[in-house]
Amino acid sequence: ARCERLIRRTGAAAWNFATVTVSPTQAAPTVPVCTPNAAGAVSYSYVITSVAAGGREESLASAAVTNALCQDLSVGGSFNTVTWTNAAGAIRYNVHKKSNGLYGYIGQSSDGTVGFKDNNITADVSQTPPESDDPLSTANNYPGAVGYHQGRRWFAGSLNKPTNLWATRSGTEANMTYSIPTRDSDAITARLRALQSSTIRHLVPLGDLLALTSGAEWLVNSGGTAGPITPGNIDYRPQGYSGA
Repeated sequence: ARCERLIRRTGAAAWNFATVTVSPTQAAPTVPVCTPNAAGAVSYSYVITSVAAGGREESLASAAVTNALCQDLSVGGSFNTVTWTNAAGAIRYNVHKKSNGLYGYIGQSSDGTVGFKDNNITADVSQTPPESDDPLSTANNYPGAVGYHQGRRWFAGSLNKPTNLWATRSGTEANMTYSIPTRDSDAITARLRALQSSTIRHLVPLGDLLALTSGAEWLVNSGGTAGPITPGNIDYRPQGYSGA
């Protein structure tokens, strides 16, 4: 039987054995509060995400706050003040406003008690909060191979998807979140497509990533594109058919 566990050696005689949690380690802030400067009948909705120290990891979005008693922000001098309770470990917060069904970025604040003032800032829907995904933590989806390559942890070879590859968000250990639209730093999912379905048994990080299956050897890279592997340029090609 397979299970998703991580074993680490942290000293000469010190070992740690733990369950892997496939999610951001940075907690989201509490449900925000939206306070308009003038009453009205227009609805605005906001979510907040926390940014961890170092800026490498962003939390999932908080629950949304919707205030349907706001003055129209296009009216001169009107604004909404959004506040929230700070999250442990966060150094700043991204504020997102709903526009055309998506929450788009409108700015940052370093303190939720001070909050953020929205005076009709246009939501940038090319920068949305991370979306949650966990393809690994249920029975028959536990990975059979793991490795590190280009600042990501890579997983492969589950019972349900024996030819699949998954990689964490860039610079993280177990964060499988993605964005709408896709960003280069998002988690990666790919499937080795071949005439014969062979389970990926080993991942070997060299100049490129080698995926060794029961029937073939595959080279995984950015397909000749300069720079690291991203969700949009991942390429894989068989190199032989000896099998591992």
